[in-house]
Amino acid sequence: MKEKLYVYTHPLAYEHDTGPGHPERTDRLDAILPALRESSFSSLLNFVKPRKITLKELLRGHSKEHVEYIKNIIPHTGYDGVDPDTIVSPQSYEAALYSAGGCLQAVDEIVKGKIKRAFCAGRPPGHHATKTRAMGFCLFSNIALAACHALKEHGMDKVAIVDFDVHHGNGTQDVITENQHILFISLHEYPNYPMSGTRQENVENHILNVPMASRSTGTDYKKAFKEEVIPALRKFEPELLFISAGFDAHQRDPLASIELEDDDFGWMTEQLVLVANDYCKGRVISTLEGGYDLIGLRGGVLAHIQALLA
Repeated sequence: MKEKLYVYTHPLAYEHDTGPGHPERTDRLDAILPALRESSFSSLLNFVKPRKITLKELLRGHSKEHVEYIKNIIPHTGYDGVDPDTIVSPQSYEAALYSAGGCLQAVDEIVKGKIKRAFCAGRPPGHHATKTRAMGFCLFSNIALAACHALKEHGMDKVAIVDFDVHHGNGTQDVITENQHILFISLHEYPNYPMSGTRQENVENHILNVPMASRSTGTDYKKAFKEEVIPALRKFEPELLFISAGFDAHQRDPLASIELEDDDFGWMTEQLVLVANDYCKGRVISTLEGGYDLIGLRGGVLAHIQALLA
């Protein structure tokens, strides 16, 4: 009998209002959450309202000044902007606390043996938020904070993060850059926002950036996985595997030029699950990052979740 997959999502994710025409919008959750509840595998999903991240937990990855800045920029009404891309509204700070908190709660419940796999469907996303700066639609570095939590709070020795969002996870890399107990792997279109993630930034057994050329296809991603991603993971032997699951490498997505299809996200996830089965007792935590075409996002997420359930 298959184990259930826990989906962490909080109602305040819908209250993080980024304004008319913004690509990182509430419609993204409307595209995926009902589809998951109506899917053929819905009986294997357990939807959970997550806890908030605490200040102590935030400070494992961000400066106190950064946290205070985000808290203080939140408007009482309307909108404000950290930058032209990163918009906040009255509930954005609270939504961000639950978005990050869901990732940490997944770690806690995996360590307790309550669950084996989780998908954190929060907003705002996190992989562009650095130690000291919000950017790229992201306020706090959700997945990096969760990785630090696994190490500091639960005594794990090695964890890995694989980021297949089409944009480089510069924030994740910044937060974990001094922690050799975390392996960070990012496949991303280059050149593209945020114009980082070159091979010159790589550190053996710690940071592996795999820049992908525009118009790369599933065949190209499979080659990168087989030749670089999977060997690096197996060499590192992590105890817990995190996935920054962005679906903006989909061929339909308006913010990039990679040509993946739904099944490619399923294939990549399957390969990561195989590694997790060998080294992590099958334990995987995935968190939603990008994906801005609603049809592509829905198809990619469904393929991803099916593979996580395998």
